[in-house]
Amino acid sequence: METGSGSSNAAALPRIEFPRFCGQDFRGWLYKCNQFFQLYRTIPDDSKVKLASIHLEGEALRWHTKFMAARDSESVVKWEEYVQEIEVRFGEPVPESGGKESESTPWIETRKPRRRICRNQEPKKSQPRFGFGPIYFNKGDSSDKEKAWLVVLENSPGRPSATEEIYVSEIRRIEESARDCYADGAADYLTGSQFRRMMIMDGCFFLQLALYVLGGSQQLGYPPDHTILGKTSKSPRFKDVKDWIEAMFFVGNQIPLVVLKKLMKQSYFQKVIKEGKWEQPSELSRKALYELLLLPEVEDLRPRAWRAVNWLWRKVFASRMHWLQQQQPTDLLHGLQLLVLGPELDQKDEEEEEDDENEQEKDLEAQNEQANSSDARDQLCRDTFLAFPRDWQQRDSFHEYYVPLPRISHSSLASNLDGR
Repeated sequence: METGSGSSNAAALPRIEFPRFCGQDFRGWLYKCNQFFQLYRTIPDDSKVKLASIHLEGEALRWHTKFMAARDSESVVKWEEYVQEIEVRFGEPVPESGGKESESTPWIETRKPRRRICRNQEPKKSQPRFGFGPIYFNKGDSSDKEKAWLVVLENSPGRPSATEEIYVSEIRRIEESARDCYADGAADYLTGSQFRRMMIMDGCFFLQLALYVLGGSQQLGYPPDHTILGKTSKSPRFKDVKDWIEAMFFVGNQIPLVVLKKLMKQSYFQKVIKEGKWEQPSELSRKALYELLLLPEVEDLRPRAWRAVNWLWRKVFASRMHWLQQQQPTDLLHGLQLLVLGPELDQKDEEEEEDDENEQEKDLEAQNEQANSSDARDQLCRDTFLAFPRDWQQRDSFHEYYVPLPRISHSSLASNLDGR
């Protein structure tokens, strides 16, 4: 579009073409757009987005189409709102000198994880019963998540609107990093506000379930007659919780750990952790929840004197926790894999992994050789395999999703499975 009139100042200007945008150099494009609108002030605000959309191309145009399709067709998109949403998708963080965050615009973390959350590659009939995140989103699960979010609001200090604003602000800081955790643009169909809401709603319920099975039912704030989290494991309704827990370990049905850790820092979850009496579980899935989500927060809340006196704990477990945090697992399943392998079997060089696309296959061969030569390792893999639900053990995508975990012959374990 070329414009030669629109204001008294613009009349004397040469014809200016509206800037085009394909997804690259977002800040440069935004600067030109704002300059254009300053020159042609008569363009109404509700027409700015339409004007910009005509000049979108490629990935930017595909994003715009999905963004508009997800909105109410009768609502008008303001330019300021549109800029915020498109910046989440295409913007680049620009920290101030010295690496400090700008007070007006926080530096959004955008480091891409080593592993990404991907869809289960098996036939469509293999679906989780309940959905977490964008890959297996199911509107039918929204009711329980809405109730979980209300419990968070009711048990947080301050007004609900202020609490919600805090959660949205915190997730916005790591939104780009969280989106990058999903492979193949699985979250691209969600607008910024939709994605943030999903991470908050799904993430809070995800954490409540985790804390429930770790022994924190009394601290969560649910009424005793709640159908899912208000009962003990002796209740017939506990099967609902087990179904949810199985869904938490389903391939692709994951919330990024960067989101879960950010949520765990909020006042509601900090209060639950502080008031609970936590013991390290022995069962594998609960152990993963404990070490990946709860233990780092418990340690932060312990009195400094306790940590100094209990030198044995620090000697035995602190180095393990430090190693696990250094690996930066993408999600719960990735963290579970790291716990199974341990630091001595996960000695990948991150720089070489980034430079060599074939590194993953070489690591798989090396780890399989170690597994074949170690009887202890074989036994560990069998114990790990048997710890998962029976139907999950049959899914090849479990092995495909985390390739370093050696395959286990189903036929060789048939007798063990039948004898459980």
